[in-house]
Amino acid sequence: MVPKNLKDSSVADLIDMRTMRFKQPPDVDGHLEKAIIASDFSAFEFDGAEDD
Repeated sequence: MVPKNLKDSSVADLIDMRTMRFKQPPDVDGHLEKAIIASDFSAFEFDGAEDD
């Protein structure tokens, strides 16, 4: 289970404005990679929006 982790930030705190890449990968990155490999997304909560 991944706890919700909320913090007020500006875009410049998160993104390198020269490269437009994350300065540090989001916390969920490793968890998402494992879920993709295992094809098991049961630990994730989705917003219910339909896929295009």
